[in-house]
Amino acid sequence: MRCSRVWNGVRTHEHRERLPVIENTQDWNAAASKLEAVLREHAEAHGFLIRRHGLYTWGSDLAEAKRQIEILEFLFEVMDESEASHGNRENPGQSNAP
Repeated sequence: MRCSRVWNGVRTHEHRERLPVIENTQDWNAAASKLEAVLREHAEAHGFLIRRHGLYTWGSDLAEAKRQIEILEFLFEVMDESEASHGNRENPGQSNAP
């Protein structure tokens, strides 16, 4: 996802946001150390996804956390519209454009 300067620390429109995807589980106590390792590995990420569950993000206060959610939801909508316009609903994230 290309992002403009909407996040703290992002200084260019060429920024690419990458969100780690965590496998869903019923045992988050056991998965906590794996989640911590993934977040350390992707320290620049502004959120993460839990497969077949949803988006998680954070902020220094409630207003910042809400802004993070709004930004990420907007970017997901743009990606969805882009994939639809390229006829690529079967393989999300892969463009059929030349």
